[in-house]
Amino acid sequence: MNLRSLAFIMLVGISGTPTTVASPIGLLDLQTVAEKADAVVVATVTQQSQSGSLVSFVLSVNRVLKGNVAPKQLISAQWTSLTGDLREGDIKGVQALWFLNGNSKATFWQIIPTLAGAAPLGLVILPAGATIVSADFQYTSGTPVNEKLFLELLNGIEERGGPSIILFPERLNSFDHMASAAIRRVYARWSSGTRPELQTLGMSGLIRQGDTSTLASVQRQFQSLGTQPSASASIANAICSYNNANPIGIPILGRLAASISPIPRLQRCAAEALRNIHSKETLPFLVPLLGSTDVTIRYFGLSGLASFANTGYIPREPPLQLDSVQAPRTPSGFVNQDTLNNFPAMSTFVQNETQYLTFWKTWWTKNQIALGH
Repeated sequence: MNLRSLAFIMLVGISGTPTTVASPIGLLDLQTVAEKADAVVVATVTQQSQSGSLVSFVLSVNRVLKGNVAPKQLISAQWTSLTGDLREGDIKGVQALWFLNGNSKATFWQIIPTLAGAAPLGLVILPAGATIVSADFQYTSGTPVNEKLFLELLNGIEERGGPSIILFPERLNSFDHMASAAIRRVYARWSSGTRPELQTLGMSGLIRQGDTSTLASVQRQFQSLGTQPSASASIANAICSYNNANPIGIPILGRLAASISPIPRLQRCAAEALRNIHSKETLPFLVPLLGSTDVTIRYFGLSGLASFANTGYIPREPPLQLDSVQAPRTPSGFVNQDTLNNFPAMSTFVQNETQYLTFWKTWWTKNQIALGH
């Protein structure tokens, strides 16, 4: 379960009415929810009633992602409200994604929440598109359930003009591991379109999937992007997640990390991406970061060099990612007790920066010729 706890949050529910939730809630990973569900459908609420904390619905099924349910079928479903006897908002006529447990022989299917905690129903269900608005979102019965789910989320976003506030970026980002041609087509179409909110989502999605041409586009446009706070924040966060070791993208990350950027976090995110990739090609771009005025960027530079030198000896080190293909990392041949001892945690680094920075500057001077730089 991927759970992001929130101490207090104000959300806009599916009906559009502001809803205040003054208790801890968190996002559940949708792919895990779908895996545990007996059925996942897009359906419209045709009837709604409530007795105490028990809310009952009749749903008219429009599209089936999973389960022994058919389009146009009417099914009964129940939700036990975690907000007690408070009346749930009227969502009759609303079309949403429903995660259900049960079977066709049961009197009622049980609605599975997509949020943890005492959230009202209007926040637990996810809005869905009334129709499939583009051929890009079409799927068949043989399409994997997680891909169907993501295509439905993207379809709903396009129909509504932007992501529902319920769809925190983490919810979309969690699907990025899927190397789906259909999803890349959606991102590419959005990024080249004229709707600003979809353009940002498209560019961010392509960057998270390691698209070097979109990364280059950000470098060309970053001055103008700095005037668009929400767009620039989304793109900077996407660069934090960029992990493609393709040598084409490495100099772009280097220039972004060294830039004086109007985009909040852009330099840090580019530096973090270089650190996370830590291939041989990143080294000439990590070294200048040691002289940054930002302590976090200095640490990313240092830890990137240390990660390369100590490759193969780092706990939970992720594999090398090259254009969506994973490959095992090859030990650098430079590891020794000194490189291991001079790979500090951030909290240790700030206590004695001079020692660690001096070590890695000296290490680079000594080894850069052997490394082909």
